[in-house]
Amino acid sequence: MRSVGNRQIRFLFALCVCLITGTSESAPGGEDRARAHFERFVRPVFVERCHKCHAGETHKGGLRLDGSSGLKRGGESGAAVVPGSPDVSLLIQAVRHEQGLRMPPDGRLSERQISDIAQWIREGAHWPESDSADPPRAAPPTAVRPLTPDDAEVSGSLSLWLRADTLTLSDGDALAVWPDSSVHHRDLSAATDGVAHDGRVPRFTPPRYVRESFLGRRPAVRFQITSGLTRRPGDSFDSFAETSFSIVAVLQLPPHSVASGNQNLVGFSLNPVVDRGTAVRQAAVVAVNRDNECRLSYVTSQGTSAKILDGSLGSLSGQPMILTIIRSVAAAAPQTQFFINGQSVAMVRDQDLSHADVRSALPYSADLPYSADLPDAGVWLGRAVQSLAGFQGELGELLIYSQDLSEFQRRSVEAHLADKFWIVAGGAEDLAGIPVLTPEERAFWAYQPVRDPPLPPVRDDAWVQSPVDRFILSRLEQMELSPAQSADRLTLLRRVTFDLTGLPPTPGDAVAYLSDTTPTAFERVVDRLLQSPHYGERWARHWLDMVRYAESTANDANAVMRFAYRYRNYVIDALNSDMPYDQFIEEQLAGDLLPQSEDPETVARRIIATGYLMIGPRALAETDKEQSRLDIVDDQIDVTGRTFLGLTLACARCHDHKFDAIRAVDYYALWTTTRWRAFFAARNRSRTKFATPQCGGSIRSRRARDAIRSL
Repeated sequence: MRSVGNRQIRFLFALCVCLITGTSESAPGGEDRARAHFERFVRPVFVERCHKCHAGETHKGGLRLDGSSGLKRGGESGAAVVPGSPDVSLLIQAVRHEQGLRMPPDGRLSERQISDIAQWIREGAHWPESDSADPPRAAPPTAVRPLTPDDAEVSGSLSLWLRADTLTLSDGDALAVWPDSSVHHRDLSAATDGVAHDGRVPRFTPPRYVRESFLGRRPAVRFQITSGLTRRPGDSFDSFAETSFSIVAVLQLPPHSVASGNQNLVGFSLNPVVDRGTAVRQAAVVAVNRDNECRLSYVTSQGTSAKILDGSLGSLSGQPMILTIIRSVAAAAPQTQFFINGQSVAMVRDQDLSHADVRSALPYSADLPYSADLPDAGVWLGRAVQSLAGFQGELGELLIYSQDLSEFQRRSVEAHLADKFWIVAGGAEDLAGIPVLTPEERAFWAYQPVRDPPLPPVRDDAWVQSPVDRFILSRLEQMELSPAQSADRLTLLRRVTFDLTGLPPTPGDAVAYLSDTTPTAFERVVDRLLQSPHYGERWARHWLDMVRYAESTANDANAVMRFAYRYRNYVIDALNSDMPYDQFIEEQLAGDLLPQSEDPETVARRIIATGYLMIGPRALAETDKEQSRLDIVDDQIDVTGRTFLGLTLACARCHDHKFDAIRAVDYYALWTTTRWRAFFAARNRSRTKFATPQCGGSIRSRRARDAIRSL
């Protein structure tokens, strides 16, 4: 394996999808809007990240950030803010880490938090007058922790809770009823007859139950384009014109190429509300337009609000996702926020739309349904309504709250779902309180890019035969040492033969080399040894030691792995065939995930290469199967870090690494990657069947044919 290529192996992670409603009245005055922005987005950051050093009796640098008086007075460096000019405000420079300022000292704020503070300063740095004196110190927020959806802190507003793990069906069964785990019992049933529309009654299909889905291998409900669920009879949500909602959903959509067109994820109708003095019934829907870069839209039937995300969800297709939508109605204008994997997503403003605008906002041929079209639907998923298309994908959990969750509540619920479904939610650093890497850690030699160093000067240039010799000789000369005398030809032959094959040269090899007096005699010896099958057998031992190769499982049961030798032979053959190093790594980590080949030998080789993931110690007596799976992945991550990165990653399973710049969040980010999910998705890999051609087919080697037959 003399040709070495570099290819980064990226680990991904993931998530996508669901809904909710609200309306938009005319916006209040600018002062109310500024106050709402401060209370929602600025004060919580000050309390959480700044008050421990700049509030109450503690005001480092003379600066206090718990009232307008301290803000105006500033600290030892001068005024903290210049109203209307965030770029010249010391506060913004500090949180942006500019001009030598770095605050907070325990880790940089997120870009969204910095943007919110900058907007607050740009709009005049308004601080509510009630706090203009010296306000009492705000209690520090409760530490963010995984919060179950029915925790007492949020259960009072839980309006709908659909959980796939509550279903007691066999894998692949049609789903007739999806029970509501909240106290409201808004069970959803399969809309096999559909919802009546213009006198037509379409016949749709129920979704299917999946016992082990792509959502962390947990149960999910799999929807096809024709699948739909709806709440019957018409039990909608109690609502008024100014009402806050929150929706959190865990879902996976297939890649863009799987299905195109416009797909309804989730929708619901509202009880009659008072809107501009007229009692009306509303409906709202969250949908994805597959033909427009997977654009996500949220629209209400009355045209009073719309939120359209122009950013693409295409890159998240095929990945588990958490989608959170929060509709907030406070002193300021109603506001809708989208969060994908815990991160806020850019969007356009809430809008008042005409009826025609609603139609164009939702790229459907039909209008968003009105109450007349929804005599039986209170909430629906997929194609349960005639006028809307269904979606294709898996839904693991859906939560609807009748309040706008606070920042801490949202992050806590998302943290629970991320843990449950093995999803890496954005902002994990904030949740875990993980500090950023220090400059010393970033400067560590092992993390620097590879560069060609300058060749050191030496006194004895005549001794140098290659650039490497200069480094060796330079060090020897620094120690006032001289190189050893050159070995005689027979000794050199024995050394290179032992080194490359592990065997001594034969008498015939010695005679042939000693009698060859040409300048290229030694090169021919090296080429001959590299072409020997013993070369791969000798050097494969070093690789097999690194990947913990054995023909048994060790640990408690120590069962024999009858076909482990096939992986050993794969490594030997890879070395002897001079396989490129990047291909060697790729096939071991993801041979079963590579594009399908028409060559049976290639297919067999790639599958055998993934024996790298199977060999090693296994606790076969472990009765807790989930624990067993976790330990297997831990072993795989550990050996991958040691073998390919030269790092011991396994320590970070329990804590941030004490010596290397490896955080626990980095370790668990690997758990959610396609590699480890796919490893467990192929439970019967050892029984994979290959289409073998009849006699005269393309299988040319007996080794490949035998390998295929045994799989």
